[in-house]
Amino acid sequence: MFVSDELDISSKSGRRGFVEFVARVSFCDIYYLGYDPTIRYNPKIGKWQIDVFSNDKTEPKTLILESVLHNATRTTGRHTRCFVGLDEESKEQLLVKDAWAEQTRRPEFIEANSDYSAVEVPMAFERDEIKLLEKVDEKLGKDNTFERRYPVIKYGGVVRQNLANNLRGAMETTYTALLNIGPVVQSDEVPYRIHKRMAVTPIAESLRNLRSMDEYIVVMAEAMLTLCYIEKECGILHRDISSNNIMFTRDEDGTVRGFLNDFDCAIEVTAERKPRTNMTGTLPFMSICNLESKNVDQTILDDIESCIYHMCWFGVEGVCSLHEDYPTDNDMAHLGRWRIGTVKQIAKTKRNNMHTDDIFRAEVTSCFIGAAQCEDHGDEHGNCLYKNLGYDRLASLVCQLRKALFENDKLSRKCWGAMDPNSLSAQPSTRVAPMHVDDEFGDIFDESSDVSSSSKPTDTPNVESGAAADKGYEDPSCGPDPFANRALGDCKEIIVGEIMEIMLNERNIALENIEKQTQHKK
Repeated sequence: MFVSDELDISSKSGRRGFVEFVARVSFCDIYYLGYDPTIRYNPKIGKWQIDVFSNDKTEPKTLILESVLHNATRTTGRHTRCFVGLDEESKEQLLVKDAWAEQTRRPEFIEANSDYSAVEVPMAFERDEIKLLEKVDEKLGKDNTFERRYPVIKYGGVVRQNLANNLRGAMETTYTALLNIGPVVQSDEVPYRIHKRMAVTPIAESLRNLRSMDEYIVVMAEAMLTLCYIEKECGILHRDISSNNIMFTRDEDGTVRGFLNDFDCAIEVTAERKPRTNMTGTLPFMSICNLESKNVDQTILDDIESCIYHMCWFGVEGVCSLHEDYPTDNDMAHLGRWRIGTVKQIAKTKRNNMHTDDIFRAEVTSCFIGAAQCEDHGDEHGNCLYKNLGYDRLASLVCQLRKALFENDKLSRKCWGAMDPNSLSAQPSTRVAPMHVDDEFGDIFDESSDVSSSSKPTDTPNVESGAAADKGYEDPSCGPDPFANRALGDCKEIIVGEIMEIMLNERNIALENIEKQTQHKK
C-alpha cells in the first residue's frame, strides 16, 4: 500500500493538495480505483460475467458467474479467489481461479521501455501453474486411473487490461497496475506479481463433505498416488499439501476420488538441484526440511511427510463435518504447536514428535478423537462410543507411515530418525514463544527465537530388531544427516514404494467397507 505525505488542510498548500486529490479521484480510470473491468455485471442478461484469458492472446472466454466459492481474506499475497463459472456454449460448470502469482522481477525489460512492448517481452515464470497442469494432463490425461484426480485446464492465462499510457491489452502485473505512481514501483519492496486466471474441471468438494473415515482413507491414498505419479512421470513436485489442497470428487454412483488441488507452488524437478532458498507450503503441514529451508534436495518425500501431517491433523480435528464436535485430548495441545511459535520452533516440535514411535504415539496419536475418551464415553456394555468412527484405524495407519518414512527397516540406521545429529544432546526449552498466523496459515510474525519442545528426544529411535536394521540398504553417499540420506535415489524409492503399498492396501480395505455398508443399507 502506498501512502502520500500528510496534508495539512489548515495551510494553503495542504488545501490545494486536498482539492487536487479529489479532482484526480473524480477523473481517474475506474481500474486505478480498484475495479476489475474483466469482471462485470451485464444488465442485458441480469448476470455477472468474467473473462478468462489464454496465453496465445486470442479473445478471452466469457463465462457466467454463478457463485463465489472462496473470497480472498486479505489484501496482500496471492489474493486468491474462486468462482463457479458457466460456459454457455458447452453448458459445463467450471471452477474459475483468480490469483496474483509472485514471479522474479525482470527490471532489464521494464526499464528499457515504457510502452506496450515492455510488458510483452516473454518472461520465464518460475512457477507457472497453468503450464504445469497442462503438462500433467498431457502425461496422465489418457490414463483413466487418474480421471477426476487433478484440475484439467479448459482456459487459462495472464489477465489483460486496457490501461492508460497506450498499454492496450497489456498483461496485468504489479508494474502495469502501479505504472502511474512512478519510480516507486521499481523498488524491491514491491513484489513482482502477475495476475492469472484459469477455468478448470472438475469442481471438487471439501473434505468436510466426506461421510466416513473409509472415504477419507480412499481420498488420501488416491491423492498420494497422484502425487507420486506426477513426480515420477511429469517431474513435478506439488510442495503445498494442506487441508484445502486435498479434496475429493464423487461419481454418480457415490464413489469418491481423491483430488489434488492448487499447483500454485509446484515446480519442475530438474537435474540441476538448488538449495531451498525460501519456504513454501502451509505451516502445520510443511515438512521439517521445508520449515528449516534445509540444504537437502527437495523430493517427493517432503510431500509424503506433509500428507502424514495432514492425516494427523484431521485425526484430531475430525475428517468430516460429522466429527467436528467430538472431544479430543487437550484440545489439540500438541498438534497446535505445529502452527504456534516461530518457524524454528515448529520445526523443532515436529522433529521431536516424529523422532521415535513412542514419542509419536504419546504426543500425536494420543490426541486423536476417541483416543482418550473411551473410559468416560461408553455404552451400557462398556463399548467405546468413538471406536466405530475409525480413528483407531487412522492412528494405526499414520504410525505405519511414520515408521516407513523415519524408521524404515529396509534402510540403514543412517536413514533413521528426525533429529539433527549435531543437536541430539541439546536440551530444548519448553517455553513456547508467540507467533501470529493468519487464518490461512500464511503470514508469520516472529516475536522470539527460542526453541520449544513438548518432550526431550531420545538419542536414537527405538529399534525392535537392531540386527535386522543394521543390515538395511545404505547408499554409498550416506552421511550423518538422516534427511539427506533418505533423499538419495534408491533410499527414496524404497520409502516411496513401501508407503504406497501401505496406502493402497488401506484403500482396498476401505473400499470393501464402503461396499459392505452400501449393501447393508439396501
